[in-house]
Amino acid sequence: MGSGAVQVQSVELNRWRGAVGWDVWPGRPVSGPAEPCNDAVLLDFRNLFFAVADGPARSPGSARQFLEGFAEILARETGENGALPAAPVGGGDDVQWLVGLGEEAIGEMSPGASCTFTGVWIRREAPGMTAVCIHTGDSSLWEWYPVPGPWRQRTRPNSWALGKSRRFYQAERFPLRPGGLLLLATDGFVDRSGLRRSDPAPLLGRLHGAGCLEEMPEVAFAGTDPVGDDAAAIFLAPERVRFGAQTMIANGPRSALQNTGG
Repeated sequence: MGSGAVQVQSVELNRWRGAVGWDVWPGRPVSGPAEPCNDAVLLDFRNLFFAVADGPARSPGSARQFLEGFAEILARETGENGALPAAPVGGGDDVQWLVGLGEEAIGEMSPGASCTFTGVWIRREAPGMTAVCIHTGDSSLWEWYPVPGPWRQRTRPNSWALGKSRRFYQAERFPLRPGGLLLLATDGFVDRSGLRRSDPAPLLGRLHGAGCLEEMPEVAFAGTDPVGDDAAAIFLAPERVRFGAQTMIANGPRSALQNTGG
């Protein structure tokens, strides 16, 4: 039955086109204008590394600053298509090697800066795909196989923040089966989309109605309460995403980048 289940999941994934969908939304208070957005996303196609971060209002720009620093260090240390150096830092495996790069980026944060962080590195190695996740704070990584259906939270909730902490709360590798999706999300997206509700049926129904992965972030937000914390999300189909030259960091809506040709 194992191989049959994988086949069904792959067919189910084919209902959606594309490999990646992302967006960032500013917070909206009960009254007054939208607030500056302190959430940010990183899409690094050179290394197949994707991340979200959320900084506090008292430290604006912290999330983007950390993602920029991490992306620069990762670009410096990896070869073509995310190849590792011959001897990873400390002689350990690539999980600890990635943690070491992240801790270097933490050390470069400005005094007083802090943010949550959840990142996932897609690794294509024999005998199959794996994901390396590093994580701190109340942002999160979720895994979803449309068959049988429920979301699974891969990250452990915690109240840490990078900058205040000099190390990551969680670092681990897990296998990826065909036909699944990953979701990286800040707490604003999780709360406002209804992902944590005891009955996720409304959210799942909206996602099943999406035509492609690019639409999923906006579809997930459709009909939800416009008042709430700023939010960021990346939907990702690991088996479809491909290496490329682009690395992008955004702390504002995708529509704003598209309107300016970004």
